[in-house]
Amino acid sequence: MRIDLFLKTVGLFKTRAEAKRALETGRVLVAGRPVKPSHELSGGEDMLLKSPFQEVRVRVLAVPPNKSVARADRKKYVIVETSEVQT
Repeated sequence: MRIDLFLKTVGLFKTRAEAKRALETGRVLVAGRPVKPSHELSGGEDMLLKSPFQEVRVRVLAVPPNKSVARADRKKYVIVETSEVQT
């Protein structure tokens, strides 16, 4: 599954376009490197989502088989850890 679709599917971004913008501006890192929206995800990868006020670390447990996931089932696919950015 493409990373932009994955980020939207598991609820880390509201829309795929929003996820794509974050990827294109380098705010999403996979294994410490910026990736394109077309990057194919597999289970076990680590991501870092950066914003001006917080960093979100995400561990991909599995890739959903469908393009939609129930809100209650999102924890099956990712582990999310949020931290505030020190200024």
